[in-house]
Amino acid sequence: MSLFTLLPIEIRDLIVVMSGDISMINIIPGVSKKYLTENMKWTNNTLIYGPVQSGKTNKLIECLRETSGVRVLIIQNSLLVLKQYIQRLKNEKVKYCIVDSKNKIEKKEECIYILMNNCYRKKIFIRSGIIAKYVIYDEADISYKCGIYGKRSIYCTSTPLTMKVEFSQIIFIKEDAYYKNTSSLIIKSQLDTMNHFIQQDNGLMLFTKFHLQFDMKEQAYQMSKEMKDIPIVLLCNEKFLFINGKAKKIPTLKSSINNIIDNLPKKAVIISHRMALRGLSFVSSDYKRHITHQIIKVPINNSSCLQSLRILGKFKDTSDLYLGLDNLEQFNNHLKKLSDFESLNTKNL
Repeated sequence: MSLFTLLPIEIRDLIVVMSGDISMINIIPGVSKKYLTENMKWTNNTLIYGPVQSGKTNKLIECLRETSGVRVLIIQNSLLVLKQYIQRLKNEKVKYCIVDSKNKIEKKEECIYILMNNCYRKKIFIRSGIIAKYVIYDEADISYKCGIYGKRSIYCTSTPLTMKVEFSQIIFIKEDAYYKNTSSLIIKSQLDTMNHFIQQDNGLMLFTKFHLQFDMKEQAYQMSKEMKDIPIVLLCNEKFLFINGKAKKIPTLKSSINNIIDNLPKKAVIISHRMALRGLSFVSSDYKRHITHQIIKVPINNSSCLQSLRILGKFKDTSDLYLGLDNLEQFNNHLKKLSDFESLNTKNL
């Protein structure tokens, strides 16, 4: 019998807290694991940080599971991102409430609210009078000043360089054996990357070169005429499928990224810009299909540059990944700044 069992539970809890080591909850019997995990692991101003599409959402869902009370998950203002989160939380059997005009918001002592970062939905939440214990900011570098605050703040992002927050701790998501990072990319010119894709029997190319919807639609139309029988998906305010110069609107119910990719043949192109910059995983429902080629215009901002690389991620296949860009020097400068931040902030983790 352990000598710890002779001590009151409150004293055992205090020993764990004073040790500063969360792993002690597995050593000292009878401690309040839920309470200690919540109060030691998920402290105020915790940053969940890691490479693009490396598993930060998994850690964020872990945070939702291990905390209690009213939790507000702030996501970016995108229905595609909302659909992706709904699917993930359903798969993980995590209950949630969506803040919108269709659902009456009820005050609960224990609830996870999903709140899109737009003025309309934030007003609905603020008027409800609900006080959050935790506010979890996804894509935190663009959402942490949204005006929704709680007793504790958890931040999740790959690009925290511009955030004026003093983090109490950084939970770093390390790359595993399957993660394809920037060093895995075969970098070529935009034209060479396009030609390589055309020569392949299968693959999925993401085209994020254009900013304006008019240019994106024109590109989709022209590519569908030149690349016979290869479907071109256009993601903007409305979603279209182009084949051989003809466009067909994609029904709303089938417009999640996973569903779109599930229904594409072995070779296809997706054209987008803002919708492909952050938060979305361009993979099939079974995670077997992913982006193999991406064409980008290198952004002037280093955070936007890294976030635009939807081609990165955890993939178990051995297919090569091709990135076509217009300014290699600027691209490398962005990566160096991000690498310097990571070295400075994670060397002791």
